[in-house]
Amino acid sequence: MVVSIANISPTHGMDYYTKEGNYLNLEDCSNWYGKLAKALNLSESVDDQPLACLLRGRSPNGETLIDKSRLYSQRSDDSASKKIRERAGIDLTTSAPKSVSIQALVFGDRRLEIAHQVATVRMLDFLEERYAITRQTQNGKRQKVLTGQLAIAQFHHDTSREFDPQLHTHNIILNLQQLPNGKWRSLDNAEIYQAKMLLGQIYRNELAQEVQYLGYEIQVTNHRLGLWELKGYSSDQIKAFSKRSQQIQQQAGDDASSEHKAWIAISSGRKEKQQISREELEARWMQDATEIGLQPATIQDPRETVRLKLTQAITNAAIDYLAQHSAVFRREEIERIALMQIGQVRFTALQIAIDEHPNLTFHVNEEGQQLCTYQPTGIAHASTSHNVRGLTEQDRTDSTPRVRSDDSQSTEALHTLHALEQFRQDLRALAATCPGIPTERSGLAGVEPLDSSDCRTTGTPATMAETASSHPDPTQAITRETSTIDQPSEYGGKQSDDAVPGGINHTTDNDIERPNQEAEEFELGRDVH
Repeated sequence: MVVSIANISPTHGMDYYTKEGNYLNLEDCSNWYGKLAKALNLSESVDDQPLACLLRGRSPNGETLIDKSRLYSQRSDDSASKKIRERAGIDLTTSAPKSVSIQALVFGDRRLEIAHQVATVRMLDFLEERYAITRQTQNGKRQKVLTGQLAIAQFHHDTSREFDPQLHTHNIILNLQQLPNGKWRSLDNAEIYQAKMLLGQIYRNELAQEVQYLGYEIQVTNHRLGLWELKGYSSDQIKAFSKRSQQIQQQAGDDASSEHKAWIAISSGRKEKQQISREELEARWMQDATEIGLQPATIQDPRETVRLKLTQAITNAAIDYLAQHSAVFRREEIERIALMQIGQVRFTALQIAIDEHPNLTFHVNEEGQQLCTYQPTGIAHASTSHNVRGLTEQDRTDSTPRVRSDDSQSTEALHTLHALEQFRQDLRALAATCPGIPTERSGLAGVEPLDSSDCRTTGTPATMAETASSHPDPTQAITRETSTIDQPSEYGGKQSDDAVPGGINHTTDNDIERPNQEAEEFELGRDVH
């Protein structure tokens, strides 16, 4: 799963990208994208004539926009060749993880195709905003000009040249920029090449968010590069559907750069006279999947992710509440407090949340009661056997909390906030009404309920449900370190001056800080095009 990048010449154009073929949705296989494309009225599918003109520095109707000396004057950054070459544009290709392609094309979850395209567009929006750059001479000096506009021809394909399932999009960024004064210049691609690792990381993270929102789990295959696959696919199964990437690896050699491999990918065509129908292709894929024992990845209802995270948050708050007054307490006390949240807590998930709490150890007393000993953060605790409570490994798997990927569900965020606030209020009432629970709650004295109007969200509903055992008031189920809520000033945090009624402010993708990655490299099992 990579974002590959390579310069292209005018001769590639429609001939190359339409030859590769799209066996799925032929009528939707191409489109224009970008603010400059919109300014040029390029809103429909990509046709031969306009693209051919634009690749040569002309308008869609053939009018010269920029002469060849400007269009092709920049030195190629492609390490496959350092010589001057005609550069009509950049092929920035986004390729989905092989497991995503298999799940979408072999097992038929077409939502993943849309997820791939959404992640691609989000990456392109970032690229256009930050790296749509040209240069002009002012006062005798060459200066950088950020235009914020690109014309991008997108070609969506679903197979590799060896006819393996492979969702990928060729994003042809044209070598055209328009200055504020209306003059045309070439695109300065240097910073795009320098940012290729960041662009890849953005695409991968956005796609990971989308597939998790659809109910899938992911497994990281390379932390340093940020590579991942859908949970349930082995590396051998992925390689069985990755013949094209293995060919490129053999042709380029182990020491070749990612740019050189990308150039090999786009410069070598599909095998001549090899045609296959969609029906034959799908039958071949299914046969291959059967032979290697491949099963589709399981899907969980995405709404369940919020409930599981809320269960974890409520459980942690209950444990912290009890630990404030005694280092040893019964497991049933945790369960009784947590289950006061009617309809919010799944019991099997509650058991796992208790067992995996980092500050608890467990033992059984002479009366057969399971006791929990609370240890401050930093003290190692013994592992817990799930056989004590009789849960099977399948129970554990079915109830493991997932990571919520949606960052726009404000109603669920508000629901989480109100549920946790109600939980804190119920704990106060519990001290006087529930037998068997310690009645002295000095730690709660003087603590006022959290006013949601003093809070605002700055992230996802899932992170709202994160807790920490070191919080001064254990009933505050949201921590300063991992919370998306700014605490009121009485808790040492800051108040929001612009909080909307209900305490929920919407955020955009630009508000989310995204990590850079250290390096990009070609890996087996990920086709590059």
